[in-house]
Amino acid sequence: MMDDFNVGTFVNLLRSVNLGMFSMADEILQQHQFPRSGMAIMGQILRKPGITVSQVARRTGFAKSHVSKTIDTLSGQGFVERRQDPSDQRLVCLFATEELKERFAEMKAATDRRLSEVLAVFPKDSLDSLVEGLEMLNRALEESKQSRHG
Repeated sequence: MMDDFNVGTFVNLLRSVNLGMFSMADEILQQHQFPRSGMAIMGQILRKPGITVSQVARRTGFAKSHVSKTIDTLSGQGFVERRQDPSDQRLVCLFATEELKERFAEMKAATDRRLSEVLAVFPKDSLDSLVEGLEMLNRALEESKQSRHG
């Protein structure tokens, strides 16, 4: 690493950007009257239809009891549907309802619009450099993860 590179400044900047992104996402969630507590859980259900409560708990790191209670709430709100696994009646599989899919699409569109507004102040070449830098950072993080766990 370069001697004149200030890691602390870099980390603080990343934290600030991360907080700004979370704040923007939170604002959009509130505007769409969407439950913040279930976002990670709903994301898992959308990405892997038929996932079980145990699998969601493992993937999110939440306690199984928390996931189960949140699923109860989301199911009551019409966002999640429970179905028994046809091959193993003991398992309950989770599926996103059309309401959830529509809400996520609305929020994604709102997020894209908001980010476009934020990024509109950047010159095109600066945006290209920003994307290139983020891609490099992402690759380096993935390579570091693989070398530590691979």
